[in-house]
Amino acid sequence: GKCGLSSDGYGHAYTAAEALYNMGFGESTEPWIWTSTHVASTQTAQVISGHHKISQHHVVPEFSFLDQRGYGCYEGTPVAAARDAVWQQDRRDHDYRMPPSEDGTPNESLRDVQVRVRQVMQIIETQYSDLDIAVVAPDSDTLSTLHCSLEGAPLVNAHE
Repeated sequence: GKCGLSSDGYGHAYTAAEALYNMGFGESTEPWIWTSTHVASTQTAQVISGHHKISQHHVVPEFSFLDQRGYGCYEGTPVAAARDAVWQQDRRDHDYRMPPSEDGTPNESLRDVQVRVRQVMQIIETQYSDLDIAVVAPDSDTLSTLHCSLEGAPLVNAHE
């Protein structure tokens, strides 16, 4: 969680910034970026804001709703192994919570993550209606769950 972007990560951030540009991000008004406070997310937001010449007061740090999913007892396990185990359970039960960790790491279900991202989307929709907003989060569970929520797709699609 505390590591910043790798050189590949910076490459992905620049690719995302260019993709947003190609989509017309911020053509009509100065856009906003909502970002997790996770180091790599903040660095990604900096790349995007620099590419689009977005002022810092349009970059909003989000302190909890965009956190990466808490993997409980899988904390410290290699990412691919933990993700495979958790996603296999998610396909069977969206309310599945892996066992808690001994260090207090949250153990969240896919539905728990959905509740968090819906809360942030309600804030964004209320305060930033009709504006372009990029959401930067540290993991695919958060973003794919957000995507399912926005599209009205079932959570079973979150890992596709």
